[in-house]
Amino acid sequence: PMNYSEFRDQAQTGDVLLAESSRLGGVLIRVLTGQQASHVALLLWIDGGLWVAEMLSSGYTLSPASERV
Repeated sequence: PMNYSEFRDQAQTGDVLLAESSRLGGVLIRVLTGQQASHVALLLWIDGGLWVAEMLSSGYTLSPASERV
């Protein structure tokens, strides 16, 4: 497995991540599709920091990649 430092070194803006949600909608998607992922997220480099952007039912979120990967 790749550690976060290695992941960060290879990450580029526009990379797509498979993501999962524990909210009802995400759980339903995973149950109905039989997959672990319920949606996708996008990696963005902003001012030297790596961020994860995603759209959820509650709206757009942006969080540090170190908290998500």
